[in-house]
Amino acid sequence: MDTSSYATYAVYTISAVATLALLYVSTKIIKWHVGAVHKKRDVKRDMTGPKITEGLVRREDYKDYEQKMIELWGGPAPVHYERYLQEWIESGMEVKPRFSRTAFVTGGAAGIGFFVSKALSILGYRIVLATRAGLEFEVEGAAAAIREAVPDAQVIIPKVHLDLNSFASVRKFAASLVSSISTLDVLCCNAGRGGSKGDKRQMTMDNQECIVQVNAISHFLLISKLLPLLRKSSNATIISQSSGARKNYKSTIQIPTRIQHCFNAGSADGVHNELTYNAWTQYQLSKACNCVMTWGLNKRLQHHNISNVKALVCGPGFACSGVNIQHNLGHSHLGVMDGLLPTNTMHDIAGHHVADGALPMVLAAITKNAPRNSFFQPVGGMKGKPELATQESLSNGENGSNDPMNEKSNEWNRIAVGNGFWTQANEATSAEWPWEEEEEEEVEE
Repeated sequence: MDTSSYATYAVYTISAVATLALLYVSTKIIKWHVGAVHKKRDVKRDMTGPKITEGLVRREDYKDYEQKMIELWGGPAPVHYERYLQEWIESGMEVKPRFSRTAFVTGGAAGIGFFVSKALSILGYRIVLATRAGLEFEVEGAAAAIREAVPDAQVIIPKVHLDLNSFASVRKFAASLVSSISTLDVLCCNAGRGGSKGDKRQMTMDNQECIVQVNAISHFLLISKLLPLLRKSSNATIISQSSGARKNYKSTIQIPTRIQHCFNAGSADGVHNELTYNAWTQYQLSKACNCVMTWGLNKRLQHHNISNVKALVCGPGFACSGVNIQHNLGHSHLGVMDGLLPTNTMHDIAGHHVADGALPMVLAAITKNAPRNSFFQPVGGMKGKPELATQESLSNGENGSNDPMNEKSNEWNRIAVGNGFWTQANEATSAEWPWEEEEEEEVEE
């Protein structure tokens, strides 16, 4: 072996050793990071989804909830939250007289939902916070934090719990709310749960796939039950929280077909297969369902001349939330080996704080003349200034052809997919609407 060969060999050897050392150190850091954030995650024991993120915030953590979110989920501090709230107040977008309008945010005591509730209170809305059994301290902490920011805040805490895993709970909660307040002006369908590739399929007591029920069809039922309160408002708005997941899927997964024919199955052929089931794909489907539900609702409201209630959609961008932790995004979305790229690290690199992620929903709630089916998001879809997205920006955005909010998308037949979803959701929930049931399946453009 000549001198140049020895030199080349030495360089390769040193490079290989350095790479192995870096990989070893990185693996140790990543394992520590995963251990700190995903310490409950264990697929074999079915410790997935909300089980790995719930209960990590204590009542006293709401004194500095912004920092607690960073501590748990990673990512930066809020950048836009206070600035835009102040700007909206100065531009006359707050409620006058104060507390003359009422808003209910599902999941309004935690994560994005807490910052939506807090913002709407600052802007002069009376706020409804729903409790969950065993997690009452969240609402207690959230209510105290809102009153700290808004000393004269009006916060309503119904005695009846709300569990979106149960249609019976949704009905009981809604009946309680209808009997306790006279009008509802804003309904933010925000609460949701996540899922990761590799998670086992979970079914609710209603025999529905858990992710779709919590994120979509329980909200469908809730809307039907609260519609009488919404109709008493002079100008009511229903806002569904979607996400970038609604469009960031491979066309071969056939999300529109699944929604049209069988959103519970976890497959395009309508037959559940444990080997191919993917909880992350079900989440993507559920976030598209939020859009499909909105189209269908608006068509029916218009068809029946209910002009004082409209439905909108929003997305929080890449908000550093516990739901993203449940997704295990490095593995589920990017395809990296499970555990090698923690979601916290992705938040640190590209995310924005959940307070900033709340702003599109807040803007949707306070924008008086937004057309039906409007979509609110951070500029560009990821992070930044909240905006009412144009059809051009949705069409030209990443995966725009897959976007159910893109009216020009060839992927989505709004009549067929919308009616398919509506039929399944009605059958699953036995929802009652102020129009004849036999008209449900034939709503045309």
